[in-house]
Parts: sequence; structure tokens; C-alpha cells
Amino acid sequence: MSSKTRKKKITWDLRKLANLIQKKLVHTLINFILVFFFLLISFSHISWVLGFFQEGVGVLCICCHFLHSKMGFGFVS
Repeated sequence: MSSKTRKKKITWDLRKLANLIQKKLVHTLINFILVFFFLLISFSHISWVLGFFQEGVGVLCICCHFLHSKMGFGFVS
């Protein structure tokens, strides 16, 4: 394998690794946000201020979770 070919392969492998890490970080962030909103809904009966937003946030969370799981990665990636 020539030096030029080896360099291209290493560059391609690094790009592939960077894309994989980026996808995992994005999925982790989305899952964290979903869990946070589900916990917010669970504890929203404690505060009347959060209770005001409970219904809208609940619908948003359920829709986001459904779309997120249909894209091929759910809570357990």
C-alpha cells in the first residue's frame, strides 16, 4: 500500500469515527432531553407553574419520543 493510499484510508477512518461519535453524542443529547421532559411531567404536579405546561410538554415529549424511536434509535442505542 502506498503512502498516499494509506493517508487517504487513515483520513477516511478518522472521518468515519468522527461521524460515529457525533451521531452518538446527538442521540445521547436527544435521549437526555426526552428523559428530562418525562421527569418534568412526572414531578409537575408539585408546582402549579409547571402544571400549567404539563399538557403541552407531555404531547411534545410523546411525539418526539415516537419520531426518535421510528428513526431507528430509541432510549437504548
